[in-house]
Amino acid sequence: MDDDEENYYQTGMVYLPKEEDTKYKDDRGPADLTRVIEEYEQLLKDSDSKMMNKIIKYEKEIKELKDRVNAAETETALIKATGMNSPEMIALKKEICELRQDNRRLAHEVEDKVNRIRKAGM
Repeated sequence: MDDDEENYYQTGMVYLPKEEDTKYKDDRGPADLTRVIEEYEQLLKDSDSKMMNKIIKYEKEIKELKDRVNAAETETALIKATGMNSPEMIALKKEICELRQDNRRLAHEVEDKVNRIRKAGM
């Protein structure tokens, strides 16, 4: 017994150990199963925490990529819609129609001239 402990007993007071004496001391050996289980439980908690952080990170990345894909698809649809109905495209379509009509007219003229030459006996 310490001097403090003896003084408490002699005076009839209750002995309260010092705070540093009440701290938990791990005196279990490395073969103690409860200690091994606690270590593995702590490893499991750490692994779960790391895995959850990765899952959250990848979910954010997936959301960002989905948003980028949606934006790109919207932009592509707008470009296609605008491109087909743009003033330049309308003008080109009109020019194509005119060129086809000219081509038909020229084909008829050539055919008529070939027929006239045949009739003339050449």
